[in-house]
Amino acid sequence: MGWIVFGLLIAIVLILWVCGLSRTEKPKYKIIEKEGKIEIREYGSMVVAQTQVEGERKAAIREGFRRIAAYIFGENSSSEKVAMTAPVLQEGSDQSVITEPGGQEINNVCWTVCFVMPTKFTLRSLPKPKDDRVHLRQLDRRWIATIRFSGETDTANLRSHLALLIAFLQERQVKAQSNPIFAFYNPPWTLPALRRNEIWIEIVQ
Repeated sequence: MGWIVFGLLIAIVLILWVCGLSRTEKPKYKIIEKEGKIEIREYGSMVVAQTQVEGERKAAIREGFRRIAAYIFGENSSSEKVAMTAPVLQEGSDQSVITEPGGQEINNVCWTVCFVMPTKFTLRSLPKPKDDRVHLRQLDRRWIATIRFSGETDTANLRSHLALLIAFLQERQVKAQSNPIFAFYNPPWTLPALRRNEIWIEIVQ
């Protein structure tokens, strides 16, 4: 009987997680190529709210999240609330994160943290941030190589999947034109096995 109740609880958690994630707007894309957990995607143009934070990676994303969350919760020129989307994006400024993934530290750099804005907004129609550390930016259409995985968002897990993605690109002689971008789709209290994490690298078409 206990195992039945446990199984039902797990099923309820899974249903709530899937429903919650499916209701959150995410950027649309077209899959160009797929191999296992790796996809080459074409993303259309999008508007992001972004901020830069220096220091340790996890502390930087927490601070970046706090600043942009304040913006979408009404700390803007019209006190307007903007819907939360997924994923939250984090990109480091150090190019060696790509070229030497096994030997370089990924903490002590400048991190850009981004929220993608809902598609109903344009750069012109979004309210202006009150915090001058938060900026609105238009991103053009681009091709992104991605790898999807679950588990903890610690350095070891990010490193191992980044190495797989880089090996995929090197094998195909595909040229990267961005630093790795860490994409996190779930709130931090989500069970690690249920998380959707991705690493993105913009590539030359």
